[in-house]
Amino acid sequence: VAGYKADFYVVHSYFTPYNTNSVVTTILNSYTYTGIYKDNVWNEVDKAGKPKLPVALTEYNIFAVNSNQPVSHANGMHAVLVTGEAMRTGYGAATRWDLANGYDNGNDHGMFAYNEPDIPIYTPHPAFFHMYYMREHTGDVLLNSTMTGAPAVVAIPTAFSSGQIGASLINTSKLKKVVRLNLKDYKVGDRFYTYTLTGTEGLDFSRKVFVNGVGPALVAGGPADYEAVKASSSIIGDEIKIVLPPLSAVYVLVEPGTKTLA
Repeated sequence: VAGYKADFYVVHSYFTPYNTNSVVTTILNSYTYTGIYKDNVWNEVDKAGKPKLPVALTEYNIFAVNSNQPVSHANGMHAVLVTGEAMRTGYGAATRWDLANGYDNGNDHGMFAYNEPDIPIYTPHPAFFHMYYMREHTGDVLLNSTMTGAPAVVAIPTAFSSGQIGASLINTSKLKKVVRLNLKDYKVGDRFYTYTLTGTEGLDFSRKVFVNGVGPALVAGGPADYEAVKASSSIIGDEIKIVLPPLSAVYVLVEPGTKTLA
């Protein structure tokens, strides 16, 4: 800001009720506030006769406490949901709070561990792995999308300039879902590839995250050699079907080609 002239407007949000032991449903549904925040900012500046400049979500996380929510696989899913919604609703930026903070009995907003018992300093928390795989599977252009008959599943589809389709699929429910991916105006190749990220079975707030079944040797975090974990490869017939385990995220890459899906 220079004087009374702004370059953009800033939003900070921790999405869930302050200092509350929120359940996983509350956390994973809260991403829908993202667009509301931007609309509220533009409504207020419009009343003040100011221009509708870009809005940046320059600090976000969750305020849920006392059940390891901030250091959990579920918070990694939340990070992806917020990022996707920020893209969809037209934010200029979305930046996460913060890199390293302090364990505080699991109430740690840091993406990397700091002073966490039995965990080396700067070990990635689950949110890091979700953001890493989302980045690897997010293309140059966000695609329009609709969802039919799959409640609790959120899709963030994109296209790469090199022709691939990349998507982040989030299952916010505790039930397994099977998603059929339909692509309009895109032809596909012979295969698609997936990375499935899950937590410890039966835990809403798992401190561990597993990538295609590969987990950490430590009591928390993810696989140490995550870049070496191979994608699951599937042959494309006349359709693309993807299984989403309960409380999971699946990151998808579809080969370009000449084949039209049913």
